[in-house]
Amino acid sequence: MHKKAVNFYEYPKFKEHFRPTLETHEIDLVEIQGQPSRQAQAKIHKVTTDKIAGPARVLWVTLRYLLQRRNSNMRAQFRRRLEEGTIVVVPGVVDGLSAKIAEQVGFEALYMTGYGVAATFGRPDVGLLTMTETVARAAQIVDAVQLPVIVDADDGYGNALNVIRTVREFEKAGVAVVQLEDQAYPKKCGSYPAKRVIAPEEMVGKIKAALDTRTDPDLLIMARTDAAPIEGLDAAIERAVLYAEAGADLLLAMRYCSEDELKRYVIEVPIPIVALNSESLTMPLISVSQLDAMGIRIVLFPLTAILCSAYAIRGALQEIKKHGIQEHLLDSMYPWAKMNELTGLKDVERAEENYGVKN
Repeated sequence: MHKKAVNFYEYPKFKEHFRPTLETHEIDLVEIQGQPSRQAQAKIHKVTTDKIAGPARVLWVTLRYLLQRRNSNMRAQFRRRLEEGTIVVVPGVVDGLSAKIAEQVGFEALYMTGYGVAATFGRPDVGLLTMTETVARAAQIVDAVQLPVIVDADDGYGNALNVIRTVREFEKAGVAVVQLEDQAYPKKCGSYPAKRVIAPEEMVGKIKAALDTRTDPDLLIMARTDAAPIEGLDAAIERAVLYAEAGADLLLAMRYCSEDELKRYVIEVPIPIVALNSESLTMPLISVSQLDAMGIRIVLFPLTAILCSAYAIRGALQEIKKHGIQEHLLDSMYPWAKMNELTGLKDVERAEENYGVKN
């Protein structure tokens, strides 16, 4: 098992009381950071609370290690799933709730859509969100589910040096795939007009920086090129080949105008191709079975959930505005009891009982 290197508190009693316990769990040193998942907390309480005393900090420390190990295992499993060859269907999600719903429905992986997350801030997808805001949302989604998460990291939030920090932060957040695009700043949604792209050599530098930064080799780097509507399909495919040669693990094809154009990516680019089924309709909508037959490894549905959610919210609020009561909407709502089940209320109630929490 790969051991994580971290920082010990340098005082004798900490080492004396807690080092044996940490070594039992194959922890060399300790880094205290991040929000622990409920699942990891449960593991820690079950394994260690009756065996160690002293600062509760050690629980969070060990928890952090277990969370890192869980994320590493999930990444490895996702890599193996891609190697099976059959297509993986991935819906777009924007927060912990939408992620939980997608998990409950039975999807294998999730895509944190940049457009959708920007929309939850009430903003268009034009590069207004910061890296730290996006990382925080990714960490929220990772913590909410037991599924690999693909994250849209825009252009890496700057040059290759910024990409170093971006990849480091997303890896700590626990994502399985980091997507980087070759747009020039300020970037825009791939379906918006009037975009610009950086030189392919600069994008190659970003990809190499991302690969050199990741500490888990199973963290995948997905390159995306937006060059097709700007420089033409041939130039876009040439870029895609360069990005593959630089070491990108996956290639997200953008703005292909037909199935035949998408097939060219599959044939000419020597890494797995990711397709996009977007309701912006700037690319054709192609069925999962057709994409699978073409050799596409992942298909993303980035906007479906957020667009349907916005439509449902608007409709419900219009009904309240019109009728002054929502009783007639009850049959079309997610049931109250099911929502509490989905968000884990029973887990909280059990924890209150186990730990003597008084209300």
